[in-house]
Amino acid sequence: MKPSCLFLVLNYIYAALILAGGAFWVSTADTFGYVMGVAAVGCVAGVVMRRRWGYFVAAAWFFGLMRLATDDYSAVYPETWKSAARGMCFLGVALAILLHEKVAIKSVSPPDDEQGMPS
Repeated sequence: MKPSCLFLVLNYIYAALILAGGAFWVSTADTFGYVMGVAAVGCVAGVVMRRRWGYFVAAAWFFGLMRLATDDYSAVYPETWKSAARGMCFLGVALAILLHEKVAIKSVSPPDDEQGMPS
């Protein structure tokens, strides 16, 4: 079944948002930011190719960022930024689950051919 146009557009918007988040992390110019940027590029590659693993990696990436927003790593940011980051990351996980179900290319196994089997 082919996904609707709305979900395909949402898929590319989602990929662009992940890429923007990765660019933000790279702009912090520290080692952790570079790692998060490279991970974001991997997420975008999987999401654009509509692979199931891409949505799983994107959800894990957003969940990790949500966890960082609640931990001491983000102690330099004001509380309003932390709550906004938690909300955006929760939305990212929810969108990954939704797009995984609606857009991801599912592998189809061929049906069993009973007549070709020796008895």
